[in-house]
Amino acid sequence: MKQIGVYQIVRKDTFESYVGHSKDIKKRFSTHKSNLKKGKFKYYNTFNEGWKISPNNIGFETLDECTVEELTQVENDWIEHLKQAGFIVVNKNKAGKVQYNSEEVKKHKSIAQTGSKNGNARLKDEDVIEMRRKFDNNEASLNELVELYKMSYSQVHKICVSKTTWKHLL
Repeated sequence: MKQIGVYQIVRKDTFESYVGHSKDIKKRFSTHKSNLKKGKFKYYNTFNEGWKISPNNIGFETLDECTVEELTQVENDWIEHLKQAGFIVVNKNKAGKVQYNSEEVKKHKSIAQTGSKNGNARLKDEDVIEMRRKFDNNEASLNELVELYKMSYSQVHKICVSKTTWKHLL
């Protein structure tokens, strides 16, 4: 189930904090982590620098869960609360200044996080192609692929049989 709410990304050594909101916090954290790994966290370079010092220097925290309708107000409340608590909140604006993404932008972002480009991916595109080739040519069973790639049976099934994951490689 998607977690809707407000989150914080904090650079622990400087107490700089970025506050955001999302309709899917787990996915948003994944996107931010992927961008940090590449040195392309688009909001503030200070977090890219903090990540280079140590990935453990950057903290991700869910601050509050709320309804979609409450997101802007809850985010603004947290920005004010963190400022009063001594954090350096680096947001350019309070919440609500940006329109939700168009369908075209959502599709582009989805493609950008596909397959091995996703920060949580454990496989490379080549691994998936090889898994499917072995399975399709009866060179390996699902159970053998589970052992070989150290993955769950359901994940291997989704890749090789139902092909509901890694669709961009079909």
